[in-house]
Amino acid sequence: MKPFILPLFACSVLFAVSVRGEAWVTGSPDRADPVSYAVGDEVSWTFRAEKIPPSAAGRALGWRWTVAGDGPAATGTAPFVPGQPLVVTHSFAAPGFLRASASLVDAESGKAIRSHGAVVAGASGAGAAIAALPPPEEPEDFDAFWRDAKAEALDPTLPAGSLAPAPDRAAASVPGFRLTTFVASLGPGRAPATGWVSWPVRASQGSLPLVVRFDDYGMGPQTFPGDFDRDAVFVLVHPHGFLPGKDQRTYIDAFNAISDGGHGGAYGFRDAENTRPETCYFRGMVQRALASVRFAKTLPMWDGERITLAGRGQGAFLAVACAALMDGGPTFLRLSVPWLCGLGLDTSWQPKFQPALRYFDTVNFARRVRVPSQIEADLLDTAHSPAGAARLYNALGGPKRLVFRQGEGTKPVATLEAGSSPEPER
Repeated sequence: MKPFILPLFACSVLFAVSVRGEAWVTGSPDRADPVSYAVGDEVSWTFRAEKIPPSAAGRALGWRWTVAGDGPAATGTAPFVPGQPLVVTHSFAAPGFLRASASLVDAESGKAIRSHGAVVAGASGAGAAIAALPPPEEPEDFDAFWRDAKAEALDPTLPAGSLAPAPDRAAASVPGFRLTTFVASLGPGRAPATGWVSWPVRASQGSLPLVVRFDDYGMGPQTFPGDFDRDAVFVLVHPHGFLPGKDQRTYIDAFNAISDGGHGGAYGFRDAENTRPETCYFRGMVQRALASVRFAKTLPMWDGERITLAGRGQGAFLAVACAALMDGGPTFLRLSVPWLCGLGLDTSWQPKFQPALRYFDTVNFARRVRVPSQIEADLLDTAHSPAGAARLYNALGGPKRLVFRQGEGTKPVATLEAGSSPEPER
């Protein structure tokens, strides 16, 4: 049996957060703005061992370092000298991003030094010539393909959807809010659009903005999130069409069914499916997302004007796709570490490239979006590359902001902005 994969694939982000505890390593580039380099520029990262674990006391130590990303990679070792930093230098050969990482090792065996079971390591990223990143190619019939797929998903003969009571335990976890689930049919034999809906119980009809958030990659227990938008009609869309509140065995079996045969046991990674856009798993996912938005716009608490589409990773892909395809588009996009950007062009975790996947490239959808947007990017993320986020930023129209961090959840280290403030009205 393949493993049951939960969101959010955080484990695929190598050294995304420096280990804290009894020992850790910090790293930083030689510029305060880590994305201000040009092609040909040299970047020097400085790594410091802030504390050595007691288990390494009295042992000869060394450094092992790596630079990887958009361009030739490099690896090396260096002696560890107490009180002195490690400096790693590399050059940008092309527009894009580089990520340097360094870890402490035993000088004799070469084995990694660990603290509380984790490798004592740190990482830091930098970028160059972001505006010059090459965009992905776009199929000539991109619009025609999605016009037909949209018409199929939003068949006017099908009901828009309906609400159903949430499981009692879930409803009790959010006092002061009405919490329900929803289902919207895509027709016989098709997985429906499903998810959660909430709004403040004291809200009056037609008074609230609408926030539609799309789930990230994975197949979790479909629980209602604690970080939901509380001052809005909040809709959380599940990507696969399975109902919330089922037992874990149901989701394990469902995940295995849709991912069997995919590289690494992952859905959307079956080569045979991805030879044609009509058979790609992400086609049905976008259709369910569109049906979810159509249903969300029927909710009576919505004010009929303000719509934010949001998502992380895979959810960001779906948010941009819906923004490009939906009737009466959103008023704001809120995106974090977007996925499927620049397919075949960067080194992030994504399906093996085939030309049919260009129909699902987030950047190709973004070319059709002209609403205010904000993107969060992580310079250390290997699953959702910062190069993909930058390509997305370059393609989006309207006021936009791209915020870079050295590790998701850390403070911003650089911001790009175009147009007036992209903040949504509240």
